[in-house]
Amino acid sequence: MGMNKQCDDHQLSLWYTPRLDPPLPEHWGLNDQSRTELEELLWEMLLHGASTPEAYVEVFDYILPDENTGLGEKYREEITEYAQQLINARRAYAAAIGLEPRNNDLTLAFDALAHEGVVARECFTCCGSCGSAEIWDERDDSRTWYGYVFYHEQDAESAYESGSVCLNYGVFLDAYFTEQQWDALDAQTQEQQYESLSVKLLREKVLPVFEQHGLWVDWEGSYSVRPQVFSSQFSHIP
Repeated sequence: MGMNKQCDDHQLSLWYTPRLDPPLPEHWGLNDQSRTELEELLWEMLLHGASTPEAYVEVFDYILPDENTGLGEKYREEITEYAQQLINARRAYAAAIGLEPRNNDLTLAFDALAHEGVVARECFTCCGSCGSAEIWDERDDSRTWYGYVFYHEQDAESAYESGSVCLNYGVFLDAYFTEQQWDALDAQTQEQQYESLSVKLLREKVLPVFEQHGLWVDWEGSYSVRPQVFSSQFSHIP
């Protein structure tokens, strides 16, 4: 874990300047449209901090299905190797300009939330619905988990321009009720209890941690409105 130092504007400017290293190989014979689409999507993956070659291979599969490449198994091997080169080069570039893997204040805050019994995930699933369904499986047996916060991939896409993300949040009901207690409540009371506990979790466990890490949160205190968290350090390193 690196130190929690702040990035300066020059570092961030360098980090966010589009840079694909190494460039797409010429011998793949990509047409201009495919090359441009790949460059844009691969750059987005690097900005999001995707750290496995498989994630980048999926981009190639989307833009260049195997049946259209004429490279067969060689295509698969070369793409995987190229993806790893992208990741390695991005990490090396971060080190060269003085960025550390842990100098993202939001990431540090999310890490700290585990001590409060809150599951916190960055760039988690494609959307809010999927995230709210899958976040339950992120718990382990190390402690009582009271609730969760996350932002999803669609949120992350705009984070680098706005410097902010909106959070999904909620509680794990089994930390508050037995199944029998919960089933004894009518539907309206269940909804009220869930919303009330979720807001309380955000106020008492999540927001204090964000404040400790210098994050500003725009939120009107209503369950129906997602809190917007501002961070100048969206410097995700693969």
